[in-house]
Amino acid sequence: MNNPPNINSEAADQIHSATIQIAKLDCGVILFVETEDAIYELTVLVPELATVGVNTNDMRFTEISDVTIITPIVWGDCMRMVLPSGTVLFSKKVNGASVKGDGWEYDVL
Repeated sequence: MNNPPNINSEAADQIHSATIQIAKLDCGVILFVETEDAIYELTVLVPELATVGVNTNDMRFTEISDVTIITPIVWGDCMRMVLPSGTVLFSKKVNGASVKGDGWEYDVL
């Protein structure tokens, strides 16, 4: 049986070192973020305020339509989401994300 190739952990860390910053995206850009227990579809509403619309299977969001995500979204970290009321919610760890704009799409994390 062949031994599996050695995986360069430094290279793997670089793949997952990208961050997503809502304030740097254009209005209308859609993010798909997968966490350990939920999937979030986030639509950028007001980039300068880092406000996004939320569509998710996270049961805490049944009546919530938008949140502010000021801190970068990072692979392996939790998303910090601030509700309009000022309440802060955290997701479980981010496992992956992709970003979709007008005529383009790419995987980030």
